[in-house]
Amino acid sequence: MRGLIQITGYDNYVACSIGLGIDCITNPRILSEPEYAAKSAGWFWSIHKLNELADKGEFVKITKVINGGTNGVKDRLQNYSRCRKVLECE
Repeated sequence: MRGLIQITGYDNYVACSIGLGIDCITNPRILSEPEYAAKSAGWFWSIHKLNELADKGEFVKITKVINGGTNGVKDRLQNYSRCRKVLECE
């Protein structure tokens, strides 16, 4: 599992490799490098169309897409609220 949004499973590594034009199958550690950790998260976010959910404020749905469930959603919502306050979005 590597990347800011952790890439897991062989099929996701293949898709990420194709999507980013890098070889993270034979070199999975590349996704631990800051540049590719960020790029892989952006790739995942984009292919799953998470901006559409974010624009609608569908935080729980985004969590389900990324994590497959809602474990830790309460903590994430608290962190999200803190970030919005720091960034003066509220």
